[in-house]
Order: sequence, then structure tokens, then C-alpha cells
Amino acid sequence: MIDQAAIQAIARTAKEAVVIEWRRQGHELTGKAAQSIEEQVTTAANATRIDFYIQDYMANINQGVPSNRIPYTPGSGAKSSKYIQGLTRYARLRFGADRKEAERIAFAIARTHLREGLPSLKSKRFSSTGRRTGFIEEGLDKNEDKISQLIENAVEQTYRAFIEAFFRSQISGR
Repeated sequence: MIDQAAIQAIARTAKEAVVIEWRRQGHELTGKAAQSIEEQVTTAANATRIDFYIQDYMANINQGVPSNRIPYTPGSGAKSSKYIQGLTRYARLRFGADRKEAERIAFAIARTHLREGLPSLKSKRFSSTGRRTGFIEEGLDKNEDKISQLIENAVEQTYRAFIEAFFRSQISGR
């Protein structure tokens, strides 16, 4: 079985790579999204798997959302909308707007998303990479060599420990 410290090093490196790219693309606002990423390690028979769990909105940002999937219908008469509430909160945090101004900004962003999808074309100004989607893939791709090396080292350690245990059992079995 692969050493738990090695597994944690792999998970930590992968998570850090994704978080760095999240920030480089300009998505960081409060830091809560990055802190909310969780990993789960599953080990069974001859396999170890690391799964990462992110907030739904992070997945939407990673993939982008086409305009026809934006959950906003102007003039619908709906009393409230989680989408507009989220954009209002975003406007308050990002721009320091008061409640009224934040709502105006939220509706303006929603109209833009209806035309352009998410991310909007002008949102690239928040990114130091010029990208606004694919932070997961980009972060992992940029760190592929480092992550691969950690995996390779972990497998080598496991193999070495297995061989040593085998020989020790043969020697002590005499």
C-alpha cells in the first residue's frame, strides 16, 4: 500500500496547483472557495484514488456556462432568484457597492451573461493569464511533471517496501 504521507503530498500538490490557477484567472474574492476544496482518498485492493470536491459554482466557472443556460429570465416577476442574490453578493464584495447599487450591478451582469454566457468577454481583465475557464485542467497541466514525479516516487517506495518485506519473510521463514 502507498505511504499515506506520499498520498497527502500528491493531493496537496494537486490542490495547490488548482488554487494557484484559480487565483491567477482572477476568481479569488474571499478565499472561501479555495479553502472549501476537499479531497477524499480511497484505497482498495491494489489502487489508491484521490477525489477532489469543489463548490458547484466553481465547477460552473471552470467549464463556463453558455448563454442559454444562464438561470435568469428578465421580467419573469419572480420574487427572488438565487442567481441574482449571488451576483448581488459578488458585486458588494468585488466593487464595494451598497445594496441598491449591488442589485443594479447584478442585473447588468445577468443581462451580459444572457448575451455572452459565463464568463463574459470583459471579465478577462480580472485574469493575469487571459483565461477565465479551465483553471482545474490548466493548474494540473502546468504541474504535471511535479505531480507525476510524486506519484512515481510513491509507487517506487511501495514497490521497494513490498520487495523488502518479501525477502524478510523468506529469510525469517527458514
